[in-house]
Amino acid sequence: MEDKSAYVPPKYIPINSSDEVVTGSVDEGLQASRTVPEELNQWSSGICACFDDPQSCCLGTLCPCVLYGKNAEFLGSSTESVSCTTHCLSWGLLAGVSCILTGGVLLVLMPGCTIACCASQHRRALREKYNLPEQPCNDYCTHLCCHMCALCQENREIRHRSAQSDSLNFSPPEVQTMQ
Repeated sequence: MEDKSAYVPPKYIPINSSDEVVTGSVDEGLQASRTVPEELNQWSSGICACFDDPQSCCLGTLCPCVLYGKNAEFLGSSTESVSCTTHCLSWGLLAGVSCILTGGVLLVLMPGCTIACCASQHRRALREKYNLPEQPCNDYCTHLCCHMCALCQENREIRHRSAQSDSLNFSPPEVQTMQ
């Protein structure tokens, strides 16, 4: 009988690389196979694909705080109502302060910068969870420039990925009778 505990599988060679013989110890081969970078998944929809999903488009445009709360709840950061209320109150408070201090000149800039900072953390968590690329630009800039579109895209991604995981429907076998 052969000792099967000494078997070491061959080194993984990606499709696009050469298959020349690699010399080195077994430990080096195992470390190299562990450091193969994972490929990024793609977003299920683009940042401006709001009209493909009227539900999230309307909610994100008319009441982005509710959509922000739904996304935050899915990511487990807090409950929907707490996130929604925090988003809404912070936006209103910052808009009011900005309007008072600058006479309305920086009405969009000040609240937008602060909200983008918080929302970009949720976007980063979503990207890390599903191994998504940082597109169309980094998370902060995406929320700063297109906050509502980013919220809609994140919601579409969450629903798309949730639907995929729900499609694995396991059911028990049919009842069998003896004859």
